[in-house]
Amino acid sequence: MALVSYGFGFFCAVLLVLYYLIPGRYQWLLLLSASVVFYGLAGPVWILYPAAASVSVWYLARKIGRMTDQYRSWVRKEQPDRAQKKAYDQKLKTRQRRLLILGLLLNFGILAALKYTNFLLHLAGLSGQMEYADWILPLGISYYTFQSMGYLIDIYQRKYDPEASLLRTALFVFYFPQLTVGPISRFDWLREDLYSPHGFSVKRLTSGGQRVLWGYFKKLVVAD
Repeated sequence: MALVSYGFGFFCAVLLVLYYLIPGRYQWLLLLSASVVFYGLAGPVWILYPAAASVSVWYLARKIGRMTDQYRSWVRKEQPDRAQKKAYDQKLKTRQRRLLILGLLLNFGILAALKYTNFLLHLAGLSGQMEYADWILPLGISYYTFQSMGYLIDIYQRKYDPEASLLRTALFVFYFPQLTVGPISRFDWLREDLYSPHGFSVKRLTSGGQRVLWGYFKKLVVAD
């Protein structure tokens, strides 16, 4: 579904009405459901790719976060000196770095394989000897891959604690308004907007509508 289309406008209008009709605690679940539907309209099999990214970053971020929690608990309990803290932290960082590298290799490996296999075959002069890889290139794979990896790196660097819920993590990855065209956002920038309940506001609706129209103007009139 193209973002510049009547279908997308209708999709957003229906979602907007439903969003403010349901209880606030379920609003983020509606956003997740709508995002999965939006992505699945292009082909159900495509959902597997961002789903795999969601599960991998959620699991690895939780593992890294638990190690950080153990370190903090150890510091509070043992009251170590500076040298002991540094030695423990270095050992912990080594283990956490392995998990980070695993996540980077897995997700960037999928991205590289899907996007560049045919290009590398052509570059190596093998395109005439081997069939092109007939793989589906998922919508927005670069955007959600880089966004997911940014989240995992932030958890490794201890900028904030990992999200405990797999479904909430999936919403961050699948969030449909930016899934296919960006921008690449940080988790701490979007967390409040995605998960907190929101009441209806005419002022916010008007302000958001103006920004949407201005964006359509720049796309249709200036860019096109």
